[in-house]
Amino acid sequence: MKKTVLSSIIIGLFFACEIVAQTPGKTLRTKNYEGTNNIGSIINGYQQIQTSPINGKSDPLMNYGFSDYSKGVGGDTNVNVIGRALYGPTDCVFTQGSYAYVGAGGALLIFDCSDPDTSLLVGSIYLGKHIYGSAIKYIYVKDNYAYIANNYEGLWIIDVSETASPFKVAEVSIQGSSIGVYVQGGFAYVTTYFEDDQGGLWIIDVSDPVNSQIVGSDTTIGTSYGICVEDSCAYIGSKFSGFKIINISNPSNPYLISALTLQGGSGVNIQVSENIAYIAGTTEGLIMLDVSDPYNPFHLTTYTPPDWNPMFGHMILDVVVSVPYVYLSAFTKGFYILDCFDPQNPNLLGSVESFISRSITLSGAVVYSAGDFLGFSVIDVFDFTYPVEISRYKTDNWCSDVSVIDDYAYVCDFDQGIKIVDISDIHNPIKVASYSWPRTNVYSSFIKDTLLYVSCIFGHSLRVLNIADPLNPTEVAIYTDYDAYNIQVIDNLLYATTSDDLFYILNVANPAHPSLVGSYTVTGGNFVFTYGLKAVDIDDKRYAFVAATEAGVVILDVTDPTNPVEVANIPCNKAYDVDISGNYLYISEYGIFPTVAGGMKVIDITYPTAPHELGSYSLPNPTNGAFDIAVSGNLVYLAAAYMGLRVIDVSDPSQPIEVGYYYTGSGQGARGITLQESGGEFPYVFVAQTHEGLWIDQFTGTTGIEENNTSSPKVDMLFQSYPNPFNSNTTISYQIKEAGKVILNIYNIQGQLVNKLVDEYQESGKHSIIWNGNDGNGKTVSNGTYLYKLQTDKISAAKKMFILK
Repeated sequence: MKKTVLSSIIIGLFFACEIVAQTPGKTLRTKNYEGTNNIGSIINGYQQIQTSPINGKSDPLMNYGFSDYSKGVGGDTNVNVIGRALYGPTDCVFTQGSYAYVGAGGALLIFDCSDPDTSLLVGSIYLGKHIYGSAIKYIYVKDNYAYIANNYEGLWIIDVSETASPFKVAEVSIQGSSIGVYVQGGFAYVTTYFEDDQGGLWIIDVSDPVNSQIVGSDTTIGTSYGICVEDSCAYIGSKFSGFKIINISNPSNPYLISALTLQGGSGVNIQVSENIAYIAGTTEGLIMLDVSDPYNPFHLTTYTPPDWNPMFGHMILDVVVSVPYVYLSAFTKGFYILDCFDPQNPNLLGSVESFISRSITLSGAVVYSAGDFLGFSVIDVFDFTYPVEISRYKTDNWCSDVSVIDDYAYVCDFDQGIKIVDISDIHNPIKVASYSWPRTNVYSSFIKDTLLYVSCIFGHSLRVLNIADPLNPTEVAIYTDYDAYNIQVIDNLLYATTSDDLFYILNVANPAHPSLVGSYTVTGGNFVFTYGLKAVDIDDKRYAFVAATEAGVVILDVTDPTNPVEVANIPCNKAYDVDISGNYLYISEYGIFPTVAGGMKVIDITYPTAPHELGSYSLPNPTNGAFDIAVSGNLVYLAAAYMGLRVIDVSDPSQPIEVGYYYTGSGQGARGITLQESGGEFPYVFVAQTHEGLWIDQFTGTTGIEENNTSSPKVDMLFQSYPNPFNSNTTISYQIKEAGKVILNIYNIQGQLVNKLVDEYQESGKHSIIWNGNDGNGKTVSNGTYLYKLQTDKISAAKKMFILK
């Protein structure tokens, strides 16, 4: 049952194109663990991370270039950030004195590099507020302040005078996405971009950092990336329109004085030294321009490294100049040192092949590199001909999934295994341990008792850990013959999708020695990939609901695990995940790029062999899709990639309504969701945020139930109880179109009356009642399945709920 090499390549291509989706099978009803064999120490200063939303601050002026897609019809204030943990890949780095300042996803990390061999993380702070996620694009440190181009959150200014306790002193909202920043003479120069080659230069007076304000701008120069300021000129690389020079002698009135088209790129980073502009960010290599006359810049030469091939993703991303030496970082290719004594004839001195680096900075004979998922690296360049990496600090890579149980969150870090986060203080989550395997890609997991089953989608195996002690797990088994994408274990049977067309069932009564019980090959298209999975018992049968992209959601009768039988199929616009609550199946859809928006469907599965669609919801951006999905009560939570977390009210399944959101725009955005009871009305929402680590959110706003209380319902309807399952009490809600007699009873699974909750005349509208799990005599009922039945003049409807104490 191993994948072929061809199928692995196909999956890799889909992953690279952002089509592979996170599809864990978890909600409040499923308890998941994840563990580690390499326990990392808790870093001093980690507690400096700020997690509280910022109040009283106006929204950014623009919405990031997708019309109003970042907002939606729900309220942005309906979702609060409770806490954050884990750093993302490292994207940028800047040094001052003996300290290196690194941007890792949405966190600023401060390293003491007085001893480069043992660089020590001494302080950190998360950047981000209520509406938008943060992703640090560039850092410039001057004196005691770090000036940060913070993506859609504008310019943030952080006081770093106490490196162990950095704190924000100001933020400036800027139109578009802030990409580059340079500070000179009491002014910060910020470059931005947004849709349709719009963007430009913004000049901010930072002479008093606490009271910074915009004093000038030029939004006519188009999408702008790298920037360097020398004297009265700002040198800017633009995405589509090349290299530009702006006169900034009057900060309130900057204007374009010259432009030059670049070949092969956009000028991600620029340095100017001795009248030469060195431009990185092109597929052609390093471009050098003579700017001695700012009104007439001209091309000197382009240096292309050996074995250069843009088809393989080779691109110069950063450049540092220390005349006559030039240091280059190249994505997917390496790190280079050039002798540019003769700028028209650069000479390669040394290199580090296969060294991924997004950003570099120079301090003495040491280069510091922000190396994406490789982390923060230190390179000794004392010998130009033989640069050597001497140390590395790995942050986190690509969070694809999160599972929560008790006081721990277990996060799947795609290339770095499992990260364990202590959430006993929900507002201050702390990473306490990690577990990893070489040459594997961890994507999702499932817990059964004290065992963690982990899918390694590119490692072609299932891994099983004993996580009785979350901080010291031990490996139980490696299933080299069975790879999986999504897993669920019921009793002694493991159900798995495989991200190809296969669904299979293992007997794991002895976890160390699994045996194949049955399998099913899904058909229905040229590229069928099984992702989402939910197996449940309905009446006297067991069904597996399999999200299979082009084939929709396939419903399999797996009552006889040796012979899975397809009993129904639900057409979808690329199904990626499923969840079930009561009689309803909820499906997340990726959509059909670029015209059909992703979203979710609500399906009535009272009779699994005859499912029928009740309602649907579409994301506001047709180029985006929904990955993971989790249901709690009348709310559905969607991990919607760049669209972030979306909260959907399904109290009326025929008309799902978005009631809240939290937008994040870094990396691939929201990928995985898990819910945990909070002790309040709404659960905590744990979101795996790819490049931004783990977010803990909570919906706190008004739902459609409350908003519609003053309006007349169109039909009589019984809603799913919340929470479900429950252990102390649950709320049952219903609506009646016209005033009349209402009866609401509780029955056990044998149909015997347990308690009569309502038997009276009621006015039209929506009503709720709490059941405390007692029978009509006030005695606590036992664990199990119960029915609650609503009777009016118009309908007789019943739903299931579960007591787990």
